[in-house]
Amino acid sequence: MKVDFDEILDFFFWGLEVFTRRDCGLILVGLRQCQSQQQAEWMLARLRQRRLIRSEGRGRSARILLTAEGATKVQHFDPVSQWNKPWDGKWRLLAYDLPEQRRAERSALSHALRQRKIGLLQWSLWVWPHDLEPILSELLPGEVGPRSLCGFVCDRLYLCEKEAVVAAAWDFHGVDQAHQRHLDAAPRLIVSLKSAKDLRQVSALARLEREAYSKAFADDPLLPRALWPAGYRGTAVFDTHVRFRSLLQARARELAAAPMSR
Repeated sequence: MKVDFDEILDFFFWGLEVFTRRDCGLILVGLRQCQSQQQAEWMLARLRQRRLIRSEGRGRSARILLTAEGATKVQHFDPVSQWNKPWDGKWRLLAYDLPEQRRAERSALSHALRQRKIGLLQWSLWVWPHDLEPILSELLPGEVGPRSLCGFVCDRLYLCEKEAVVAAAWDFHGVDQAHQRHLDAAPRLIVSLKSAKDLRQVSALARLEREAYSKAFADDPLLPRALWPAGYRGTAVFDTHVRFRSLLQARARELAAAPMSR
């Protein structure tokens, strides 16, 4: 069985942080992490072995709590810190020309740069508003000669305003569509969350919103505010996500306190 511990810990952190054993079973079913109470017990045992959760009490009165170590494992996606990074007005450019016999390295480097949302300005010419050297040090195995790869910093690109650079290097039309899909889905998820009857339904909705939120920023380079294109709606997505999480916590607490959830 493949276990997504990140998703489980995420719900613990944003939900109650304290659950009954029965609540945990409902949550794990809603997250599609298990299909039976036996599987839930096995999964909780795995989390305890990793010291990510701990138990207090026994039997029906037992409580499951997120440990301090478990809390540190929760992955916090923080777009605001990226947006708030100051831009010094300089572009970092990277150009490389690896020969055909090094095609695998060339493809691997391109893939790695795309994963890190580095902008592709032209064929094998990449652009980024922040320091690229730490990223390149991580990606490249050793020193690379200027005939194969070189990077440079510039104050401006001839005949190109910053808006034109952003539009050419990143697909913000696609980013905006991804943002819109989250904004379209969120109201329906919030309505369903308010009417959820148990923690299984709550955790299922949490899973759907988590997936939608992740997809909304999947291709977003999270540029500093000075480089945002007109109509950028990343903040609207973030604010909607925060509202959902607040409602999630309140609804989870309400249901966990109800006799039927015990």
